[in-house]
Amino acid sequence: MAEPCWESIHKLILTRSKPFKAFSRAVKENGMLIIKQTENPDLFTFMCRQVVSQQLSTKSALVIWKRVLLLCDSGLELKDLFSGVHQSKLRRCGLSWRKIRAIQELRISFINDEINVSKVKDSSQTEIKSLVSGFWGFGEWSAEMLLLFYNRNLDIWSWNDSALKRGAAKAFDGSQEDQERAIRLFIPYRSIVSLHVWMALDKKII
Repeated sequence: MAEPCWESIHKLILTRSKPFKAFSRAVKENGMLIIKQTENPDLFTFMCRQVVSQQLSTKSALVIWKRVLLLCDSGLELKDLFSGVHQSKLRRCGLSWRKIRAIQELRISFINDEINVSKVKDSSQTEIKSLVSGFWGFGEWSAEMLLLFYNRNLDIWSWNDSALKRGAAKAFDGSQEDQERAIRLFIPYRSIVSLHVWMALDKKII
């Protein structure tokens, strides 16, 4: 797949953001944003990290994830780590029982070939949401983050993401209906809008 023209996308978002002062200011300050290639293209690893990140700040999730990876450095494969015999080690990393179970169930789904890279890459948004939401401990938010960061889909906005929901209220004002209408103006590049809102919240500029 050809790389998107990020500069053209940025110019379009700058233009369409003009009616929204707070968001327009954030886009200008953030500069051009792109959806980067995933650091590790392994799908199981990506989805494990998603589970670790659920309901946590970026900083807290990273600390726990690094602890999990340290266990792998001791000679264990990530899938073996979640085989069911290392639960006490995972708990000491900071993972809840619920998150451990979610990844254990995911591991079984991979072994049974219920999910694989081709299914994720070749399926529609609706099919991916249905597939991922069917796994224990996963939901629509997980599917949307998979679409955005693993598939690098350019048009993902998640109302299931608490930070985006909070950021939309600051960036676009009005009722949620007004915010939804404003965000639709950025189709087919709502993923980039998501990146701008997340960054603006982190930098406290909205």
